[in-house]
Parts: sequence; structure tokens; C-alpha cells
Amino acid sequence: MSYKNNIWAWLPALLFVSIMYYMSSQANPPGAGLFEFIPNADKLAHMTEYFILSSLIYFALRKGHEMENKKAVLTAIIISAFIGITDEYHQSFVAGRSSDVLDWVADVVGAGIAGSTKMQVRSLKSEV
Repeated sequence: MSYKNNIWAWLPALLFVSIMYYMSSQANPPGAGLFEFIPNADKLAHMTEYFILSSLIYFALRKGHEMENKKAVLTAIIISAFIGITDEYHQSFVAGRSSDVLDWVADVVGAGIAGSTKMQVRSLKSEV
């Protein structure tokens, strides 16, 4: 796989992480209180965000590096977890924001759900 193809494969994930870090550097990001009537809506948002991130990283690993499925799933979860912990640390320095270990747990759960979904889809494809 060429260097140029690697860049194109990683571009969606890098753009998504950039937007995530930008939003987490805001004291009151747009839409922050939109679903506050739902209990633990912030944790659902974290899970969704990291489901998407892990999926984008998985895509980059599979397409950009032609990585085997199980290895790509595990690597995507680990990279997502690392990004999640660095983002929580980053938020601890933002006025009006705080760092929460349960947010990070929700991040990892979201990435894990994405990973298990990728494993199930691959498993189903191999059975057909």
C-alpha cells in the first residue's frame, strides 16, 4: 500500500479526532445540553463518539495497512482508548470542563461495541 493511500485512509479518523479535540476545548460546546433530560445522555454521547472513532480507525488500519481483521479491531480499540484518556486529560485544563473517568469508560465501551460489531460482521461474511 502506498504512502498516499495510507494518508487517504487515515484522513477521516484524523479529521474526526481534530473536531473532537476542538469541541472538548470549548467550555460549553454546541449541543452540550440538548439531551440532558435523558439520564446519562453524556455517557451515551461518549459511547457514540468513540464507536464512530474506532470504526474510522479500523477502516484506516484495514485499508491503509491491510491489517488482519482481529488485529485491526484490537488496535482500533486501543488507539481509541488512548485518544479518550488524552482527551479527558486535556479537558481537565479547560475552564468550565472537567475530567471524568466514567466518560473514559464510556469511550472504551463505545470503541469495544464497534470492535465487536466488526468481528460479528466478518464472522457472518465468512459463514456465507
